Amino acid sequence: MSTGTGFLVDDDLVVTAAHVVDQASSLQVRVDDALHGAMVVGADPIIDIALLKLAKDSDGHIFELSDDAPNIGTEVGVLGFPLSLEVEDAVKSNNDLSLTTGKISSVNQGTPWSEAEVESILKTDAAMNSGNSGGPVLDTKGNVVGMAIAVQREGRGVSVEGTGFAVTSQRINRAVKQWEDRADFMPLQSCAGSDAPTGFVLTPEMSSEHEQAIYVAELFGAFGQGINSGNYEASFELMTPEMQERMGSVQDWATGLSTTVWAYVDVYDIEGKDTLSVGVELWTVQDAAYAPAGTEQVCSIWDNQYTLKSDEIGWTIDSVKLNREPIECTRDMLEDKLRDQAPEFFG
Repeated sequence: MSTGTGFLVDDDLVVTAAHVVDQASSLQVRVDDALHGAMVVGADPIIDIALLKLAKDSDGHIFELSDDAPNIGTEVGVLGFPLSLEVEDAVKSNNDLSLTTGKISSVNQGTPWSEAEVESILKTDAAMNSGNSGGPVLDTKGNVVGMAIAVQREGRGVSVEGTGFAVTSQRINRAVKQWEDRADFMPLQSCAGSDAPTGFVLTPEMSSEHEQAIYVAELFGAFGQGINSGNYEASFELMTPEMQERMGSVQDWATGLSTTVWAYVDVYDIEGKDTLSVGVELWTVQDAAYAPAGTEQVCSIWDNQYTLKSDEIGWTIDSVKLNREPIECTRDMLEDKLRDQAPEFFG
């Protein structure tokens, strides 16, 4: 799991570094104490910028991009979540937000490892670490003059101190204007549709107040989004080896999932400590050919009981059973269910 920092440029648009979201099967963005599903609407790996669209508006702070390039010696601060490499760190609250200060030490010099245009890169002596990538570089007025992308620790065979790289706000602004028109999500297709709507982003609910609820919701968000995006290998890796063996190969397990969308998840009950028993309400959309056994449902409401086990990274799915047979739902029911959570899907 890759983690990093980002910042809002609109109620539902987040700027971050492209390498933070590169090859991600699903995205979760934490704004204050709320967890949002997200999708990439534009990315440039050379300049290292990505623009994300949240599944629903947030009420977080919206940053202003400066129109003016900073000069050498300009005092700046770098906001971010440094060293947030573990799942536990990635979903913590803003208590882990860090601010380091320094000055712009160089402009128009590019980076030693990419072909990014020289005029789009700043250097700063403000401290940066892994996890700062995608964080805003702010001037003393609180405006964004750049975005942290990397830190250089060695040059010409010797250690290098105090060399952080950032993309300029002018280059970020150009990218946002280029990509923001793409940010309208694809609407949820009709329940009888044969293809999964790849623009749909799953955002799990957490009715449970268990201390592990946020981590469990993240697991099911990643698992369901892997199914929704067709990245079945990523979802398969979120099972224990024992469950993988019971399922057979990825191909065996994924048969029929190409028509399936995990549309709604609510983690409503969690019990246990080292091993968790988790009650999940799940709404799915699928072709009738792959409906629950004995039915022709194209929209189903499931009440499932999952067993989760912990590994060195986080929780994984070890088993699942039905608490009851799935109930048929209609498109109207599904839209009513999701309208409050993601109104932009339905206009």
